[in-house]
Amino acid sequence: MKDVAFMTYVVKYLGVKGLFITNACGAINTDFSEGDIVCLDDFISLVSKNPLMGENDPRLGERFVDMTTPFDSYLVENLHNSAKKIRYYFTYRCLWILPRSIFRNTRRDSRIQNNGM
Repeated sequence: MKDVAFMTYVVKYLGVKGLFITNACGAINTDFSEGDIVCLDDFISLVSKNPLMGENDPRLGERFVDMTTPFDSYLVENLHNSAKKIRYYFTYRCLWILPRSIFRNTRRDSRIQNNGM
């Protein structure tokens, strides 16, 4: 997990206060179409390790950060407002689920992740 977070550490040392990350991935939401752009507003991490675990390095900042709002609402609104200026309208704000490993969804997995049932 340290390797995944490495570039975040680098930009922090360079003085960056905010980070905008893009990603291309698949989705189980059947309302999404190829090429849709979504804006995450929450996530569920099912991995056993994360960058907040392990020995504390005070140079990286606070160890136990508030994860109740992992995505800054000001930045999210700014993204949406900027998109509107170029007449791009985000249809989706979504939840991202990070599983422990790559998996194939069963019908029930997909229904639970899409509908909470």
